[in-house]
Amino acid sequence: MSLISAANACDDASALAHYADVKATLLAGKQVTVLLDLAQCTVEASKDQSGPKVQSGYRINSFMIPGDTYIAFSDVHETLSPDEKLKTEHIRYRLTPDDKLTVRTSIVKDGVVTPRASFTCSLNAGARFVTGSGA
Repeated sequence: MSLISAANACDDASALAHYADVKATLLAGKQVTVLLDLAQCTVEASKDQSGPKVQSGYRINSFMIPGDTYIAFSDVHETLSPDEKLKTEHIRYRLTPDDKLTVRTSIVKDGVVTPRASFTCSLNAGARFVTGSGA
């Protein structure tokens, strides 16, 4: 994708500003992408410490909404550790009706699950949901 087409794709994407917007869009079967800027989020354990300077995006492929209490989705992918050993990273997302997104990460290496970090992001400040041709 060229820079021009990437810029146009972003222009074509529509922001979903609230939990209800994200829920309705997902239930309509439309593609939704979450974009994160962890530096605008807080580390869950500290409540006031900002997250690292990491930006990421994830296209939601499947989700669950139990009793309309939250929208849950996740990502699992393999990566290599600094010592070139295979590990699996699990990232869990939970969006609540108060427009807060919790992001929790864990690593599985040699069969051992190690929780890594948890972040809380506000919608439109740290976490953005978009839909459309750019999503």
